[in-house]
Order: sequence, then structure tokens, then C-alpha cells
Amino acid sequence: MISNVWKSNATRSKVSFQSAPIPILLGIGVLSLCTLSSAGFAALGVRDLLTARESEGWPATRGIVVASGLRATSVPFSVGSPSIRYRYQVGPKTYEAVRIAFGRASARSLELVNKYRTGSEVGVRYHKQHPGRAVLEPGGSILGMGAAFYVSIVSLLATAAGVIWIIPRISWRE
Repeated sequence: MISNVWKSNATRSKVSFQSAPIPILLGIGVLSLCTLSSAGFAALGVRDLLTARESEGWPATRGIVVASGLRATSVPFSVGSPSIRYRYQVGPKTYEAVRIAFGRASARSLELVNKYRTGSEVGVRYHKQHPGRAVLEPGGSILGMGAAFYVSIVSLLATAAGVIWIIPRISWRE
């Protein structure tokens, strides 16, 4: 008796895909879009993490800091974001870059601006095949990737759970 009641309630809660109300179809669309965008952001974060680890083996050269300061941000209680531009030479060609580290650097804004003062000589790591890609502090870890990476992972998991929850509740035939 109990199993029959459960079965009848389970079949009543399903909605035909062809006759599904607009909110259900819209919900599926929104969940799918969130899942795809979260997966994209997570993939970019993983790519940055892999590049960060790869940068530890990049060739090194000497460079000079041409500008150093704090850029204003809209983040409350923030001192600003570090803005450091440096120049370096690989072979006969001179390059300029701004990447300090992979991941978030704003947590150490003042420390970085003091460390990389205008006119100071710095060690620069550059990509062998693309010397215009460089970094002052090579390497990185998953802990240093920043909030956007974590938000995308959590969002991906939440939207995937939503899709997994909603799909069994839809009858794909009438």
C-alpha cells in the first residue's frame, strides 16, 4: 500500500517536457547557462593554475620597474590593487609587462608596491616561445587563485546539482 502511494505521488510530480510551463523551461535554461558559464570560468582558473606552475621553469632575465603604485578599486576597505609595470629584454627585443603573480595579488597590495618600487631592478620570468608573457613571482597554488576561481567551482557544483535534481522530474514524452 505504501509503495503504491509513493509510486502514484512520484508519477504525479513529473511534468511533460512538451507541456512544461514556462517557469520550468526557463529554470532549465538558466541552470544550463549557469552551468556552462561556471564551467568556463573554472576551466580558465585551471588553465591559469597550470600556467602558474609552468612559469616556475620559465627562463629568467633582469628587468627594471618603470611604474609602481596602487590603482583605486571599488572594493570596500581595500587599499587598492597593485599596478606594477616593468621592462625587460630577451635577445635584441625589449618587452614591457604588468603581471606580478598568477592568482590574486591584491591581498598584499602595499607589500608588493614597496617591494617593486619604480626604478628597482627585478628578476623576470618569461615564456620561452612567447617572451612578451612574463611574471615577477612565478608559481602558484590552488589556494592563491582567488575568489573568482572558488565562486565558479561552487557555482558549477550548485547548478549541476540543480540540473540533476530537475531532470528526473520531467517526463520527456507525453
